[in-house]
Amino acid sequence: MPQPCVMVSAALSRFVHTFCSVQQADRISNTNAMCTEIKVPMEVLTSTFRTLRREDSRRTALLQQAFCNVEAEYPGFSTYFTSGLLQRLGFFEDASTAESLLRLCVLQEPTTHQVPIPYHSLRCFLVDTFSLRSTLVRIPETIRERQAFIVIIRDVATTLRKFLDSSSVIFSVLEEVQRSVLKELFRELMVLCREFSSHLKIYFTTEDEDVVFQSAIALVHHIDLIIKALCQTD
Repeated sequence: MPQPCVMVSAALSRFVHTFCSVQQADRISNTNAMCTEIKVPMEVLTSTFRTLRREDSRRTALLQQAFCNVEAEYPGFSTYFTSGLLQRLGFFEDASTAESLLRLCVLQEPTTHQVPIPYHSLRCFLVDTFSLRSTLVRIPETIRERQAFIVIIRDVATTLRKFLDSSSVIFSVLEEVQRSVLKELFRELMVLCREFSSHLKIYFTTEDEDVVFQSAIALVHHIDLIIKALCQTD
């Protein structure tokens, strides 16, 4: 007899095949391409699983495994499913997938309270990091109000400058392996920052909001990687 997680996985697969019209399938394909481009992880549902686990850990584990199975076959499904569900429930009704994903980042903030941070400089750096993240996820709230959006962009630039200035300090207190990982992440972050700047110029010319949302999502998820690397306890 099939395992429950296999049955749920099969049901989710049937959902994709049965209920997706050609237009919706194209939308999923486009979402997959976007998710691949900006490297949106399946952790979009992590906070939900964490909450459900308190009520029923066994069934939550089965559901999480089912989503993992479907995600492996249809990359980007979890992200599309979550944003689509929220839109169906009345959240982000008029939002594009990219805007929905950026709004979802509010629910995915990395937790660090269980990780001991030995140095004051690292704790200060984490504060700057979370500040940068919090500013980026506010973009959907302000992008349609030009003056408020300009203020947010200035805040991003100021926080980012402070964030980068303090990076040399934290490198001096890290172990070699951790320092090497973070330096590589910082190099990649600089590339994403340049892309974000370029996409802002595109937006102010074309008013294409999605290019800003996608760049902001990429930055947020990369910041999450930096936080995880900084807080690793290996």
